Amino acid sequence: MALLSQTTVYACSCGGQGAAGPLYVLVVDAAPEPPYVHVTGELDLATADELADELIGVIERHGPDTVVDLSGVTFCDARGLAALVRVANHAENAGGRLVIASLSPCVARLLRLTGLAWRFTQGRERSVTGLPPQRGLPMPEERNRPGAGSRD
Repeated sequence: MALLSQTTVYACSCGGQGAAGPLYVLVVDAAPEPPYVHVTGELDLATADELADELIGVIERHGPDTVVDLSGVTFCDARGLAALVRVANHAENAGGRLVIASLSPCVARLLRLTGLAWRFTQGRERSVTGLPPQRGLPMPEERNRPGAGSRD
């Protein structure tokens, strides 16, 4: 394994609300396996686009399959989640996929709540949250069936 790049994305202070924490991105060449990207810090409005650009760059330079470790992410908002979906779409359009190898509790919770855990599956039978892949919350008529919508 060789270190391919190490990036620090410094978030700016937005609207006088105070500075967000930085996001650190470490890309490791795990050849012959796909590149392994370890992300730590806060994934939010201030850092999401930069992370997406970095991950799309990894896909374009090293192939469409990429493994991302989000176990060090301490905060993730909707913008951060949207960035991950955008990168996953880019990987799929290039013929590969974005696999999330590990999640922090806050990212796992966000994926469960939004129903997007299926988007980052590690196989057909298990999503990254360890639950069966599901798309969104059950429809109201499905909620009355036994077992419908159970996630935890």
